[in-house]
Amino acid sequence: FWRSAWTTLVFSVGFVIFSTLIGLAMAVLLNQKFLGRGLARAILIIPWATPWLVIGILWKWYADGSVGGLNAVLVMLGLSSEYHDFLSDPNTALPITILAAVWRQASFAGILLLAGLQTLPEELNEAAQLDGANLWQRFTNITIPWLRPVLVTVTVLNVIYAFLQFDVVFAMTQGGPG
Repeated sequence: FWRSAWTTLVFSVGFVIFSTLIGLAMAVLLNQKFLGRGLARAILIIPWATPWLVIGILWKWYADGSVGGLNAVLVMLGLSSEYHDFLSDPNTALPITILAAVWRQASFAGILLLAGLQTLPEELNEAAQLDGANLWQRFTNITIPWLRPVLVTVTVLNVIYAFLQFDVVFAMTQGGPG
């Protein structure tokens, strides 16, 4: 029981922290003006619209020890000399399952946070910039406080989803590494 509780806690904390932070980063990037922004925003919805079970199956294939894309990328980059079965190894199964769940949930967090950023009046940032505030100061003193209600909502939803991840974990590991 205690080992399962600890694993659930580690999974949940990693899931909440990374999905919230990555979602915030995606929202900030997609709030900027650039060519193809509309397409990038549309692509952001795809992971969120994919069912959890499908996410688990896709990431199981991606992390497969014999033909998985993750191993192919690591070997091509020279970070590994041989294929490794991530989902059978107790040291790597949990981080890979966290990564799979975060991949989906971060897009949802990004969508909500982007909506919050869209309501931020540009005049606040312009006034702070005229007063001499740099980019980091504007982000920490204007953007984050403005997004606080949305960040609380995203965090609460991420905590709820963190404890509902049976299908992703089971699809990837069938209940545990090995």
